[in-house]
Formats: sequence, structure tokens, C-alpha cells
Amino acid sequence: MTRSPIVQCYKLSKSYGKGESETFALRETDLTVYKQELLMIVGPSGCGKTTLLSIISNLIDADSGECHVLGTDVFQLSETDKTAFRGQHIGFVFQSFNLFPALTAVENVASPLIIKGMDYAQALKKARPLLASVGIADQADRIPSELSGGQQQRIAIARALVNKPELVICDEPTSALDHKSGQTVMQLLKSISAEHKTTLIVVTHDARIYSYADRIVEMDDGQIIGMKNDETI
Repeated sequence: MTRSPIVQCYKLSKSYGKGESETFALRETDLTVYKQELLMIVGPSGCGKTTLLSIISNLIDADSGECHVLGTDVFQLSETDKTAFRGQHIGFVFQSFNLFPALTAVENVASPLIIKGMDYAQALKKARPLLASVGIADQADRIPSELSGGQQQRIAIARALVNKPELVICDEPTSALDHKSGQTVMQLLKSISAEHKTTLIVVTHDARIYSYADRIVEMDDGQIIGMKNDETI
């Protein structure tokens, strides 16, 4: 694994609410993520995993601390620049797939390109090889409701890769899937990380997939409390 950092977070703190209702999601949290690794962030609900993921992906700012992604201090970007940065450098895979129900598989994969202004036919041309790379080229013209959960998640993975991002954020990518489908999705993510030299950050409660990680970061009460590498997982 290349040990060059792609994400560096320093003393991130984040709270919600004020006064007696204030809740601390992060408490001076440090995290480094290295290029081309598959990092998992685990811990109980409410421990700060999603908040940390949202800060790294530029969806929210921390109250204090620093976050550098691909060498960019993301807290210094304008909202317009944050949106552009996400579109260029970060892909997303969600628990609930977040596919457009009326679009075909290939149209869903192509949608980020179309939104950015690419010609429809050209966008579909670029999307089809990605469906092939995740093993469902034969489902390109079907809509999500005609496909299984595992197939829908493969579409979501292909869509996350269509802009060739350096970083892919995965929020509970297997929790809506059965064991076999979840294993297939993780094998796919692992192979994609190697083939495309992509860094993956996976937030999960699913202990069945821990063995796919290069490192596992454990969180509780807004802090990182432990870490395991691929030799100790």
C-alpha cells in the first residue's frame, strides 16, 4: 500500500444544539487516510462516524480543527467550490442506493456526467463500460425496481466511479443486503480500489465485512478509541 495521505484531519470537533441540549458528535478527533487503502470506520450508533464522514466529504464543516483532502484545506472553500470539489474528486455509495427510480441502470450511472453538462449520448457511452466492470452490463436498460438489491448497489458503485474520483465514500454499503450480496459488493469494492487506485472509506456496522479492510478505526463518543491494520483484523 502506498503510504501517502489523501485525508488528514486534526482535532476535529463538532456539536449540535446549544446549552443543555448540546450534543458533541466529535471531540478533537485526528484521522489520516492513506492513498489506495480501504479504511473502515466502525462503532455504535451516535458515536460520530457519519459526522466525521460528512466533514471529510465537505457536506458539513467542523466547529474547530482542520481537514485536508487531496492537499486542499476544505474549510477554506466556498460552498460553490465545495460542490465542484466533491463532483471532481469524491464518489458516494449509500446504504439506500439513492438511484433515480425512473431512469435505467445506464442512465443512473451516467447521471453525474449529464448533470455536469455532458451530451446525453456521450454520457451513456462512458457509463456502459462501468456497468460491465461491475458485472451487470446485461442489465443496462432496466430500471432499479426490476433489479435485486445487490444489482442496485452495483449500479451505485458504477455511478460513484463515473467521474474517476480519487476518493469514494461508502455509508453502510452492505447493511441493506443479504450476506452473499454483501460479500459480493465488498469483493467488488476491493477489486475496484486496486484497479482504479481509488481510496475507499467505509462506515459500517456490519462485522461480516471487516476482513476486507486494510485498516479499521473504532469510534465511540466522538473519539477514535482504537485501530487495527490488515495484520490484526
